[in-house]
Amino acid sequence: HYENHGYDTYSFSAGPREVVFPKKAIALMEKNMDSVIEEIGDSNRPIIFHGFSMSGFLWGNALLSMDKNPERFGKFKNNLKVQIFDSPPDYVGISGGIAKSMGFGDFRSTIVKNIMDLYLHLTKDSAGVIHLAASNRFHGNDLKHAPSLWMYSLTDPVAS
Repeated sequence: HYENHGYDTYSFSAGPREVVFPKKAIALMEKNMDSVIEEIGDSNRPIIFHGFSMSGFLWGNALLSMDKNPERFGKFKNNLKVQIFDSPPDYVGISGGIAKSMGFGDFRSTIVKNIMDLYLHLTKDSAGVIHLAASNRFHGNDLKHAPSLWMYSLTDPVAS
């Protein structure tokens, strides 16, 4: 739909792998931003970022990468015109979100949630640092040139 109006779209949702291994999330975001920059080339075509569910976590990492590498990701940042977030859970929703995303809906979801809670506790000084940095940067999103639209669905199994 967006392409018909001249926009390049960057739309995806995060999977459990990128959430459990946040360095993979950073690599994924950087690879995708590089691909969008390559596709845009020398044009100034506008970009809409439309992310679903765990993409809020990924977007926090993208913002951190843009801050850290302004020369590399400046084209992406400058061409970004709109940010759309569809039911993004925050850091505190990681365990429950991953458990619900697996679709078990029974005692197995409780087991997955408890395992993820334990994982987050055990990695609070490693992967947890990345999770919290991404969350803080997501909340501190200062891209004033690209307004954001937020949507939440009460039926979304991950964010509700």
